[in-house]
Amino acid sequence: MAPRRSWPHLRALMTVFLLGAVVAAVGPGRAHAADRCEAKFIGAHGLYESVDSPTVQATWREFESRTNAHGQPAPVAQFLNHPTLDAATFVDLIKKQGDVNPINQGVALLDDAVQHSEDECSPSRIVLMGYSEGAWIVDAWLHHAAPGQKARVVAVGVLGDPQWQRDQFQGLARRYTPLNPYIVPDVQDRFWGFCAGNDPICGEGYGPGLAELSRQTLDATHLAPDHCAPHCSYIPGATTPLGDALADRAAK
Repeated sequence: MAPRRSWPHLRALMTVFLLGAVVAAVGPGRAHAADRCEAKFIGAHGLYESVDSPTVQATWREFESRTNAHGQPAPVAQFLNHPTLDAATFVDLIKKQGDVNPINQGVALLDDAVQHSEDECSPSRIVLMGYSEGAWIVDAWLHHAAPGQKARVVAVGVLGDPQWQRDQFQGLARRYTPLNPYIVPDVQDRFWGFCAGNDPICGEGYGPGLAELSRQTLDATHLAPDHCAPHCSYIPGATTPLGDALADRAAK
């Protein structure tokens, strides 16, 4: 399954292996007329942002619209209020190679959100979306979560992911503090990721070697709210196809 739109200036990682359908059976908790829980979209924001992240919100709006077009139960959303980091602090955190407390705080919030969703309606149908810093939180949670929790995740999408891996290109966090494997096998068939060319956070356009690592690190450090392209350039070229892909998968 590929998104119905593409962005010519965007390099995309589309790991979609149709290994089997996600089957849900209604258990205890609130049930719907369609005998399934509504999709719960959980978003994690990027650098310099809060819960109103434009990139996460744009993906959510597209997801909501396409889910409704599929005739599915109206989805709901939750946006994690994890710590907001500036670029210099974020890069310094990455370079410490292990001291990732703000990411761990985000993972804890995501864990609580997933559990709350299951308490509200079971079996829950979770859609995870992370941008920038938030993408790392999603990645880390997927490595931390129990198999039963990951079984509730029906779709995952990341943009500008610091843990990005495609051929020789690696996100900045992956070059210092990698999570291996990049995509956990449990969600490999329902994971979408995009990295814009020359985005220093996710690393497309930055080659291997110390000189390129130094250039990528310096470029990431210099990101600012008014000077962040291409890291801030995912709307609408990536958010639209990502929202559509997540909704199409969640509708299965």
